This record gives sequence, C-alpha cells and structure tokens, in this order.
Amino acid sequence: MNWFLVFFVSLCALPSLSLAYSPEGYPGNFWNSLGTDFGRFDGVVEQGNLRQGVRWFTLPADISVNTYIGYRWRIRTLNREFFDAHGPVASLEFQKSIFNFGVQYEWQTFPPRNESQQYPSVYVNAFDSVDLLRGSRSLFGIPVVAAPFSGWARVMHDFGNFEGLGTMGYLSQAVEWFTLPAEVVFRTQALYFWRFRTLNKEFFDVHGPALGVELARGSLNLGAMYGWDRFPSLGRSTENFRVYLNWFLQWDLKN
Repeated sequence: MNWFLVFFVSLCALPSLSLAYSPEGYPGNFWNSLGTDFGRFDGVVEQGNLRQGVRWFTLPADISVNTYIGYRWRIRTLNREFFDAHGPVASLEFQKSIFNFGVQYEWQTFPPRNESQQYPSVYVNAFDSVDLLRGSRSLFGIPVVAAPFSGWARVMHDFGNFEGLGTMGYLSQAVEWFTLPAEVVFRTQALYFWRFRTLNKEFFDVHGPALGVELARGSLNLGAMYGWDRFPSLGRSTENFRVYLNWFLQWDLKN
C-alpha cells in the first residue's frame, strides 16, 4: 500500500510547488492521558496522539479537506499483549461539523509481541457536548455552573488483520458544581464507556459504567473514578478505582 504514502507526500509538497496557492490552515493537536487502577487489571496506563496537518480547502456543504502526519501510542504495565502499540500515522481526513471521516496508513509496532505491521485503515469520529441547563445555573433549585452532556465515538477498520473492525467511545453526564480560584472547576460525572474490536480482543475489549469526580482547568483534567468493568472476551468482571490526568491542546500554525 505504498500508493497511499506517495499520495500523501505529494499533497504535503504542494505548497512548495505553487506560491500562488495557500492552504486554509495548518491545524494540529496533542492528546495525552496518564492513569492507574492500582494493579487491578491495567496497572499504569499512558497513551497519547500528536498530529500536525494541512487544511487544504473546503468543499460544498462546509466539508473541509485535511491531511495529517502524526504519532500515537498506548502502553500499560499489565495485560499488555493485545493493548500496547505505537507508531507513525499518515491520514487524509474530511471534516463536517462534529464528524471526521478519514483513511490512513499506519506503521504500528506491538512491543509485547515483538511485531511490526504496516496497513491502511478507515475511521469515523464524532464528538459533541451540550449544556442541558442551557445557562440557567440551577439544578433542582441548587446553584451550579453547568450540566454538560457529552459523547465521543469512533468506528474503525484496519486492513492488516490485527484489529479488524472496532469501536470505542463514551457517554458522560456531568455537573459542574462550582469554580475554585485559578478558574479550576469542580465536577462530578456519571458515564458509560466501551472499547471493542473483532480481532485480538482478549485484553482489549471492555465496557461498563463509572462514577467520578474531576478538577478541570481548561483542557487539563485531574480525576478519580470508580468503574464496573466487564471484559466479554475473558468472561470476567471487575470493580476498579482509578485516578488519571489528561489534557488536550490544539492549534493552527497559520493563525
């Protein structure tokens, strides 16, 4: 599938070949998460994704056309065999409102299995968040800051016969109770999360509800959560307490 790499590099080279054309933007983002369940199943988990892209133009119906190069990783200290992976990614992505559809080529290394693979994949992402109080600042007569309901979902399929067809995501209902100094928001949340795929599922597939508390400042979140995790491929369930720190940054180098 070297055709995808040639196509992607050709797109990235276009700005240097034509001084008359300027892309609409150079968007990038970085997401990272660090947490632990204190040795119950995952151990210490760290994962992230760094991307830098080019927004070339916008099609009718406000669909933007983007290319990205990036690097992503996920590692943990327990049950690593079908979880740990890292490597670069090149992608062509179409964005419309809350949806992102893309085709990408991945160079993945799986350290616990001492394997490396290259393969194309396709994906669809969606994210949205809405304040159910619509700015009323009151929940059953109790003063609060907001009550955001949010959801993120991803459906993906690789053509390398390692992950197959998969989906992951969450639905969350939070209540932001008050704001501390330095604009730190205290919130509680109830959520349901899932992660499934059709191949090499044993230590990957999981789903279940959870309750948690968070301290948030901008895109930085420090939290603690109690979850009821179900592992269908293993035929077992656990109750886990975990703490985590995650953050998200985004930018446009043209602005």
